Amino acid sequence: MSVSYRNKSERKKALPKWWGGLESFIIISVPIVIGHVYNPDDPFFINSAFPWLIISTVLVALRYGFLYGLVSVLSVVLLYALEYELLRSTAIQEKEYVFFIGVAIVTMLSGEFRDYWQKNIDILQHSNYYRQIRLDEFTRSFHLLKRSHEQLQMRLGECGQNIREVLQSLIKLLSQEKEISLNERVAESVLGIMVEHGYLHQAALLPWNEDEAQLIAQPLACVGEVFSIDVSDDLVQACLKSRKLVSIRQDAVESEEETFNTQYQVVIPLIDCEEHLYGIVLVKKISFFAFEARNLRLLSVLAGSAADYINYARYVRIYHDEDDQCLLFRVNLKRSIYNRKVYGVPGMLVLMKVERNEMGGDFVALVEQMRRGLDVLCRKDGSETYKLLLLLPVTDEIGLQGYFSRLRSIVKERIGQTLDTLGVEIWHVETKSERAVSKVLEKAGMGDEVTRI
Repeated sequence: MSVSYRNKSERKKALPKWWGGLESFIIISVPIVIGHVYNPDDPFFINSAFPWLIISTVLVALRYGFLYGLVSVLSVVLLYALEYELLRSTAIQEKEYVFFIGVAIVTMLSGEFRDYWQKNIDILQHSNYYRQIRLDEFTRSFHLLKRSHEQLQMRLGECGQNIREVLQSLIKLLSQEKEISLNERVAESVLGIMVEHGYLHQAALLPWNEDEAQLIAQPLACVGEVFSIDVSDDLVQACLKSRKLVSIRQDAVESEEETFNTQYQVVIPLIDCEEHLYGIVLVKKISFFAFEARNLRLLSVLAGSAADYINYARYVRIYHDEDDQCLLFRVNLKRSIYNRKVYGVPGMLVLMKVERNEMGGDFVALVEQMRRGLDVLCRKDGSETYKLLLLLPVTDEIGLQGYFSRLRSIVKERIGQTLDTLGVEIWHVETKSERAVSKVLEKAGMGDEVTRI
């Protein structure tokens, strides 16, 4: 009879094989010894009102099975035969034969009963042991997969550099369009960037009819398999109501305290920092690993930046006599403040003043050369000084210090002086506070133009 163990410690705690024989001998001997002490005329309780001897043999059978029970009965019969025929020289009577046959039958039935259920128990133990091994393997695989998934999320959903690269790609793509408005070409460009960096599989971009204040069910651009468009969908209506990205993620909709009956996974509004809605992006299917907060934030920032670029093009058409650079600066400044408040995306505003002379002009030229893809520069020159307003989107304090370090090195190398000897005055603030930004704008001579374009 095989015995299974769930682990090594259980195997070590198992009793040795000889212990079964010893325990069976003790169980059988106890009633016989008691019988010889208290009932010497009938020590095997054959003529008693109850056959007490059968208890010991049945216990052995129930404890160790059919074989041990049979051996215990044969041992008792052998002992009885030795005592009564050899020691007492009396023949075994028919009643005594019947008694031992009855004891043997009951004992063997008990042993067979025990073996049957022990076999079932062993099968269940082996099955459970196999399941435990598989569960352990699954648990290890699950933790490895979970860790791998977390690392993949950190890699793909990393905020800083990803947002900068995506926005640079978007601006580069939109700048190639001759007319910036939410037409089919622009919609395809915006949706293509979202698909590439947001890992969308099925999505459509629907325009917003501002005159009728409703969505147009005919999409301007689609990606993936064609799917049904339902502008009355709960998730779509929730997005139009909140004017923010809404998804089926519980943490994204729990503030609404309602259950959405929807066929979509994410709805992204194309809304600029002045709350002008241009359309929405319906996402029917998105990659599983991309369906997390950081990637959804990236999609929100991307959609908002696309809407701001359309808004900027609209203002360029309105203000024909104003410098496009300053218009672009103010639009991006409002977007940076909005991104910092809503999404926690950092941004820095820098004001630099330098005397209006030859070296000052060289310094201004160096700053313009150092401008990165997302950086926006606006000049407000006075009669005696150059005033440079530099917006550094997706840049925190550490990134700003790196920018200043590069600026000092280039000024030292190209002009041969330091910022102090050039007389450069620098102010910088984070874009999280409109009040702090307004003070910097006032120093630049632009007045309080944070909320006005």
